[in-house]
Amino acid sequence: MTTRTTAPARATGGPNPGILGLVSLGLFVGSLILLGVEPLLGMYKVSAAVIDYTQRVLVIISLLLWLRASNLILFVGIFRSGGDTRFALLLDAGIIWAIGVPLAVAGAFLFHLPVYLVYLLVMTEELTKWLLGMRRFLSRKWIHNLAQTL
Repeated sequence: MTTRTTAPARATGGPNPGILGLVSLGLFVGSLILLGVEPLLGMYKVSAAVIDYTQRVLVIISLLLWLRASNLILFVGIFRSGGDTRFALLLDAGIIWAIGVPLAVAGAFLFHLPVYLVYLLVMTEELTKWLLGMRRFLSRKWIHNLAQTL
């Protein structure tokens, strides 16, 4: 019995249908959130400013939901299950402290941006993780033969 350390390459060489499906699902659920913003916020008796800021945050969440879902699948579902736990940990924790926290602090305390723009700045962390994670995914370096390490 022989063991393979890498998976065979796809014959088509095109985009991964699993990743495309995940992005599509994220966009669909995000559009459902967009459709529900008005009815949801109408249930609360709060100031117009709170409604405005909450609408803006929910729009950002709905537009970038596919990104968060993709990162969850990449880091928890693919890299960790493929044995690439070190990369997942270093990138996940490193990006938070190198990009997310500094941008949040700068946006809130240096530039005095409204909360929805601070949230948008923090979401650049997710974009960075996705770009670096997709690079790692497409390189196939995340695939480790876990049976040999036991």
